[in-house]
Amino acid sequence: MAALKILTSALKSRAVRKLVGNGTGKRVFSGTAIKKSGSASTDQVNSIWSSLNRFLGGFLSNALGSLFSGISITLNAIWRGVIQAFQFAWNFNWNITDQELDKNLVSKFNSLGSNFGNFAGNSMGYLLCGALPGALIATFNQPLASIILEEVGAEAYEQLIGDFSGILKSSANYLGAVALTNLFKNIRNLIRGTEVEFRRKLLFNGAKIEDIEKAVAKRNKPFVIAEKVEEKIASIDNEFLRNFASSFLESLGESCVEAGFVVTGRMDEYFAKQRESRDPLFGAEKTIEVTFDDNDQPKITVQSKVVDFVPNE
Repeated sequence: MAALKILTSALKSRAVRKLVGNGTGKRVFSGTAIKKSGSASTDQVNSIWSSLNRFLGGFLSNALGSLFSGISITLNAIWRGVIQAFQFAWNFNWNITDQELDKNLVSKFNSLGSNFGNFAGNSMGYLLCGALPGALIATFNQPLASIILEEVGAEAYEQLIGDFSGILKSSANYLGAVALTNLFKNIRNLIRGTEVEFRRKLLFNGAKIEDIEKAVAKRNKPFVIAEKVEEKIASIDNEFLRNFASSFLESLGESCVEAGFVVTGRMDEYFAKQRESRDPLFGAEKTIEVTFDDNDQPKITVQSKVVDFVPNE
């Protein structure tokens, strides 16, 4: 009887196995993911740092995401900005001195200290009295620490997100005020010159010091559009026309503001509905075309669905 001889090197499984491990036939496990444990104190520090990093990182990411995701530009918001700009120009003193403008900027900057103080105080309070104890508890009781950090994080998020939003809003208002103030000062000085140039010109023409001071006081006399309009209306001799003009301007402003909000609000709603009707629940519709060639290799082409917009008649 002939003996059965099996060549292991000719087995298909051996041939496939040689492809593993760069041709060695041995599986190699990388040790980069294996971290040696150090001393007990080192492990505690790592645990505390990991907990604090998870708390702070989660808060910052959620806070920034919530802030910037809520930023949207609508026609209603634009109309509100137009109204605020008009009211500011209507009640603004266009002859305000450069010194008074600088004082206003200093006052705005100093008011930022309250916003930063609230945020820093609340952050330190939640950190020292909430996050740090939770991190210490994590060294001997991870489940309890997770519960504590989750509760503290929720409370801190609600409190600090408001403080952080206030800082962003106040800082943006201050930077905008600085830019507009410098622009206003430069344009006004370009048109009528600075106060120093005005004094020098009068002195060069031989004016006395008293006359120069009177001219400067007249130059800096407050000029407010709202006050000038009220003075103009008050100067009307006919009482009927005076009452008519006063009530006309007041009612004109109120009705214009209300009508503008109605128009922009309805336009925003209309455009929002149009976007919802074009965007399905699971995203924009696409057409997938699968074509098989001679080599049985499928070719997939994805095209966005074209939607024809037909306005309502």
